[in-house]
Amino acid sequence: MPGEFAWIITLLDPETGNVQSTNYSEKRYGSQDEASVAGKAAVVEFLGRDGKIGAVPGRDGKPRP
Repeated sequence: MPGEFAWIITLLDPETGNVQSTNYSEKRYGSQDEASVAGKAAVVEFLGRDGKIGAVPGRDGKPRP
C-alpha cells in the first residue's frame, strides 16, 4: 500500500546475543527507499558516528569501552 513504509531496528547485545533494544519509526514513508534512508540515519544517530553505543551501560552498570 503506498505511503505505508516504516523502519524497525533491533540491536543485539554482542556479549549475550539477546535483544538490547528495538526501535521503530512512527512516521510512514512513501517508499521503501525513503524508509531505508531514514532507518540508516536513525542507526547513525543512535550509535553515533563512531559506531559505538556510548550511552548504554554493560551488564555490570559500567560504560562499555
